[in-house]
Amino acid sequence: MAVFRELLKTRLPRLSRHLDALQTAAKDGTTSYEPPLTNVFTMQWFLTLFCNCLPQPTVLRVWDLILLEGNEILLRTALGIWQVLAERILSVRSADEFYCIMGVLTRELLEFGIIDANSLVKAIVQIGPLTELPALREKYFYNINPWSANVSSNVEAEMRNRQLKLYGRERLALDIGALKKQYSKLKQRQRQAHIIFSAAVARQPSSS
Repeated sequence: MAVFRELLKTRLPRLSRHLDALQTAAKDGTTSYEPPLTNVFTMQWFLTLFCNCLPQPTVLRVWDLILLEGNEILLRTALGIWQVLAERILSVRSADEFYCIMGVLTRELLEFGIIDANSLVKAIVQIGPLTELPALREKYFYNINPWSANVSSNVEAEMRNRQLKLYGRERLALDIGALKKQYSKLKQRQRQAHIIFSAAVARQPSSS
């Protein structure tokens, strides 16, 4: 998602700045946390290959492009959708209002087809190859190597002791507390998005 946010900054800078401002304003202190506003929705679009935000004929057109050009189309499609929604989103003044308007927009995307299939495909093509994508993926690639199975318990204990000396027990407790608050806020926003998507999809007529 970090890669997508970087693309959003360069391709839709006005929208990106507005969303960053809403996210910052939602923080009421140093321990508060507001997840990046596009994350929850864009991730769901990716996981469902846009089935929960676009009408079926449009989804099939996007899938054709994915098969032809690869996974970069996922990013370009998401950019195209946010581009269409940008003007409405730029009118909101808080993170909570953003989630409310996304409920309306998600329904409009599915029910009223506010994004025409031909227009979306044209936008995806116009966005063009994301030449900066390899560099961005390299930038945000984290190579996390788990501890080897043959590392002795003594070595692990020594590492824990070093961490405690470096950060202090109070610092570690504070960090864990902050992470718990962040996770709680993220789960809250995920539940909001889940309700939005579920309500929109439930209104769709059965394909049978």
